[in-house]
Amino acid sequence: MSLIIQSKNEKSASIPPDREALSLMTKLKLDRFKLQKLKFEEEYNRIITQKHDSTLTLLDKVRMLGGSIKTLFGEEDKERYLKNFDSLLSVSKANTSTSNNLLESFYHQLMRIISCGKKRSEYNYLFGLIMSQWLSEQKDEFAPIEVNTTNESLLTNEQLQKIIFDRSQLNLDQWRNFLQTKLFAFFENDSKLKTAFDEFKLVTENYGKTLLTQKVSSTAVRRAIDSHINSSALDTYRKRLLVKMRSDENAINEFASSLTLMISDLKDWKWPVEGVRGIFRRNLVGKYRCYYEEDFLTAIFLEHLGLQWSYHFKRELKTLFAALTKKSRNNCSSKSIQYKRLIMQEEEYWMASLPDEFDAKTGAAAYENKDERDLKSKLFFLINTEIQLHQVLHPDVSFTVVSADLEWFGPSVSHEIVQIFLQYCGMSQIWLDFFDRFLKQPVYYKPGEAIRQRQRGVPISHALSHLFSELLLFGLDLYIYQNTEIFNYRLHDDFWLFHSQFTKMEQA
Repeated sequence: MSLIIQSKNEKSASIPPDREALSLMTKLKLDRFKLQKLKFEEEYNRIITQKHDSTLTLLDKVRMLGGSIKTLFGEEDKERYLKNFDSLLSVSKANTSTSNNLLESFYHQLMRIISCGKKRSEYNYLFGLIMSQWLSEQKDEFAPIEVNTTNESLLTNEQLQKIIFDRSQLNLDQWRNFLQTKLFAFFENDSKLKTAFDEFKLVTENYGKTLLTQKVSSTAVRRAIDSHINSSALDTYRKRLLVKMRSDENAINEFASSLTLMISDLKDWKWPVEGVRGIFRRNLVGKYRCYYEEDFLTAIFLEHLGLQWSYHFKRELKTLFAALTKKSRNNCSSKSIQYKRLIMQEEEYWMASLPDEFDAKTGAAAYENKDERDLKSKLFFLINTEIQLHQVLHPDVSFTVVSADLEWFGPSVSHEIVQIFLQYCGMSQIWLDFFDRFLKQPVYYKPGEAIRQRQRGVPISHALSHLFSELLLFGLDLYIYQNTEIFNYRLHDDFWLFHSQFTKMEQA
């Protein structure tokens, strides 16, 4: 069933994307400054009331001021302002005759800290208001690029909408049962594999907690921008603006601080209420694809999180594969062909479509996998070598090679299937809820058109989308390997399997 959101996007002209990003970041911080200002005002009024309360002792008032400091300031400031606070209270309780002067001094010191913090919050909010007003008065608008439609793009649009707005009718209990009793039950049968899988889930849960509290670095912002620049998601104009912003240190720092705020408020994140417009363009191989014109702040925020989770899963799934193949490696010589196969599978082909955290040459994110064509050439060479080796060793036995790909896989992915799979990987609820909101993207295709919520499929050209698809396909790779010991040489949704035993190939 397609969900139609009763709102329309009427914009025919808007501010340029770079100015829009600055405006959104300013609004984000202005909202935070406003909340901070209100928080200081409420706490300060409460403190003034307590100050004139004759039933409270000086020690009580100092203790309450300490509580206010803990409420109003961040961890670093709290540690600095409340140094020796607990020891002072202990001394004051033990010896009230000699501590009154010390308490009085400390009381006034804490009051000054809170008063200065209150003034800073007012100045921050005032500056934010001025900046926001200045941005709103900028008149340079740009008209969105007109998109020429063709019969091919219209057909692609029609096919896409039939899929993504129609929720999958699947037996989710059957899917849970498959994961529990077949796919992941494999790890339960071996104590070492069980330990490795339990560690994988625990590390994933802990990584999610860490990611919520980490400050976003300028390096991470540039990686997310590079990922967009190197992808097909943006038109030439938007790429040019991003390249310009990437070289602006102030803009990068603004993005970093804004992303840190957005992640700290992850539970409240939603897509923009005006929806996201889908634009049909040809990709590098000439096929029409629907790309979504998100504002720069949203796009970089989502790409950053997608890259961070991709780095994590590639690293941890490689560790899991090493545990999975450890027994096989131990059973053969380190100089044997089979040992070299296993090492090649782990290092070059296992989860190959996920990005490495650093490109070996530039240190930049490698999301678009610049070596995929080289990897495919290597794979063809490997298959040819395996065929020739087999002909020498077993000239009378056939050697089977199978190649396949998945059509419309990304647009067809079930959101519920992704959620359940991530649960089994140790993902916490706050991230599961966020991922579900990401997948339920509100989209429209023409100005003035009703906004509809995506019910199936992953938004194209997002690191998160690529990750979810990869994780489901990892499940396929794992299931094939468990049951046949045949390795799926997979480049995203292109499969290559080969073996000398035809019955095993049929099983795979």
